[in-house]
Amino acid sequence: MSLLDGRVVLVNGATQGLGAGIARAAAREGARVAITGRRRPLGESLAASLGGLFVPADLADIAAVRAAVDAVVDASTSSHRRSTVGSRISRRTSPPRRA
Repeated sequence: MSLLDGRVVLVNGATQGLGAGIARAAAREGARVAITGRRRPLGESLAASLGGLFVPADLADIAAVRAAVDAVVDASTSSHRRSTVGSRISRRTSPPRRA
């Protein structure tokens, strides 16, 4: 059994460089890998080589980040678990509240 068997790993900024390396390492350890990035051709190619999912996203845009997380959750969970997992992830990606 590998370190990440049965896990889903979302790697942001993974179309090249360090992010791509992390995505490859996670896949080698048994994870189902989803990657985000702005460079669609590179992202689609890497995701295909890993048997994973590419979600185009600019992480400077919070709406794009939420949409990317939702796409990964949708692709990796059943509809029953989607509402529970998705709500936890959405809370984690919400901007901090100011007092």
